[in-house]
Amino acid sequence: MKPRAGKFRRLFQGRTGRIRLIVWGSFWIVLLSLYYWQPIRIEFFPPALPNQAEADPDSERLFSEGARVLVVTGHPDDAEFYIGGTLLQLGRAGAQIRLVAMTNGDKAFYPWGADPELTETRQKEQRRAAEIWGGTVQFLGYKDARLPVNGQTVGDLVAIMEQFQPDYVLSFDPVYRGRRVHSDHIDAGRNTLRALKQWDGDPWAMLFATRAPNYFVDISDDWFGKKDLLAVHASQFHGEKLEWIANMVASHAEQYGEQAGVGMAEGFRAYKQP
Repeated sequence: MKPRAGKFRRLFQGRTGRIRLIVWGSFWIVLLSLYYWQPIRIEFFPPALPNQAEADPDSERLFSEGARVLVVTGHPDDAEFYIGGTLLQLGRAGAQIRLVAMTNGDKAFYPWGADPELTETRQKEQRRAAEIWGGTVQFLGYKDARLPVNGQTVGDLVAIMEQFQPDYVLSFDPVYRGRRVHSDHIDAGRNTLRALKQWDGDPWAMLFATRAPNYFVDISDDWFGKKDLLAVHASQFHGEKLEWIANMVASHAEQYGEQAGVGMAEGFRAYKQP
């Protein structure tokens, strides 16, 4: 080991070594800057999955008339993509559903730009989707791909919780998330969990897009309805892209369904907020 260590040190000795060090250092700074500028995060060292029993977040109450359900997402279209089948069932049951999209959706798949017209289009699409599953939508207006986690964002959600008094709060799982995740999804979940700790309420937390589900909603009979919801977001999913996205979402639902013992499902990490 010593000869190798000595050889490594010699690489950065003298004028040539210093230049080499500057070049290599600059390369890594640029690489890391690009990684943190674009919105996709890779989970290089995922946490071990927890040992947890199956949970039932009082399903009869959840799928009942008047149940207050707050859904917090990063973008327009997140709700339909991840929990569209659950939303359809909640709407049919008569639950009061409020969706809060934390960003304005101005970047979509294009992290280097921002399009005000796209923002308006995506918000119209989200409102149309909410009309189908039967809920209301609120946009907090933070920049797409730049959602912060701070006192203001958490305070916004606390104020909404205090006003709406949800029995259930659904959002992204920021802990046992997937290996490749949009940063706004992670931060929407972080904001939600911090708000839950600050709000003086006792709702069920139901975290989706999770690798650690302990509660499942069977959406086998709602798959085609969910696919139709995806198509409402035509600015994002249309033509071949819609079919590709639908196949990917179906694959996720089948994986959850296999865990639940049904055809297709949406999975949640559910626990009672103390």
